Amino acid sequence: MASDFGAIKEVLNEKNSFLFNPEDINDFIEKIKYISDNNEKAIKTGKESLKLVKEYTWEKRAERVLGFL
Repeated sequence: MASDFGAIKEVLNEKNSFLFNPEDINDFIEKIKYISDNNEKAIKTGKESLKLVKEYTWEKRAERVLGFL
C-alpha cells in the first residue's frame, strides 16, 4: 500500500499496489478494509509488487545505465 502521490505513480499503479489519498484518512482506512476483505486480490497484487521490486535492484539499475551509455 502506498500514498497516491506524484512520482510514486510513475512506478506503482492499481495492478501492483493499493494506492490511497495521503490527505484522506478515510481512504486509507477503506483500503485497509478492502485488503482485509479481498484476500485473493491482495495476494495477486502482492505478487505483482514482488515482480516490480525485483526490477529495482542495484544490479538492474547498473545494467540500465550501462545500456544507456
